[in-house]
Amino acid sequence: MVILPIMGYNTIAGFRKLWNEKNYKAIVSFAERLPEGTVQEDPNLLMYYDISLGWCEMKENMTDSNIQYIVSTLAIEGLTPSNDALELCRNLFDGKIDAKTAEDSIFEKYGLSRVKKHG
Repeated sequence: MVILPIMGYNTIAGFRKLWNEKNYKAIVSFAERLPEGTVQEDPNLLMYYDISLGWCEMKENMTDSNIQYIVSTLAIEGLTPSNDALELCRNLFDGKIDAKTAEDSIFEKYGLSRVKKHG
């Protein structure tokens, strides 16, 4: 078994830490930078890598499906989202931004402000 440092941890501990943080993309990224055969030779690393790769692929497919759903739903109403709006949706679905950040971006782009609710 080869032990390589990942973020100050040995390989298994680094993968486990990323797994606990649900950072599947980082596991895939680190695994793909390890020397050839390292992951395939260690059943624990291979498990973390395979499952993480599956999560990443599933998440990408879900994002694409959600975007297609939004576009088709708007098309029924005769509306077409801007590329900026689609990028906000993609970033939201990918977890890069939260809903408030997306809303703030739209408000800023169109010079709008929030109105407090009454009641």
